[in-house]
Amino acid sequence: ASAILIKIKGRADKASAAGKDVSAVDTAIVAAQSAIDDAKVAVMAQAAKVYTVDPTAIPNTTASGTTTPAADAQTMQAFRNSFNTLHNQLKNDLKLLREGVMKKSREAVRAALVELQKIPGVNQVTPEVATTTRETNTAPNTGTATQ
Repeated sequence: ASAILIKIKGRADKASAAGKDVSAVDTAIVAAQSAIDDAKVAVMAQAAKVYTVDPTAIPNTTASGTTTPAADAQTMQAFRNSFNTLHNQLKNDLKLLREGVMKKSREAVRAALVELQKIPGVNQVTPEVATTTRETNTAPNTGTATQ
């Protein structure tokens, strides 16, 4: 989204240089950048989360020093339940992130593009080509190199 926003900003700058009013686009760009920044913060917060199994949720079936198949099955089921709970929590957190701030940032960038497209003739604006003079060597070529 940031790369697209940079392109929108570049096109808005060209339109502004051509005398077009880009104030609405500039406002939309600022809002989009803010939404992108919010999304980055939320992604970093999500990346920092640690999901751990609650050891108290797993029954201690080896307290007596022996295990039975039924106790092993109970322990395995407790692990499955704990991991499923963590998996669902992670999945829900990622879904909220995707459908929350990330979606808002995409919509804000899209709004900036829509504002840019509202400018009459924005697609006909061409970048100005800088004219430069190139220095040429007018000394005759003697065929020898000088050092």
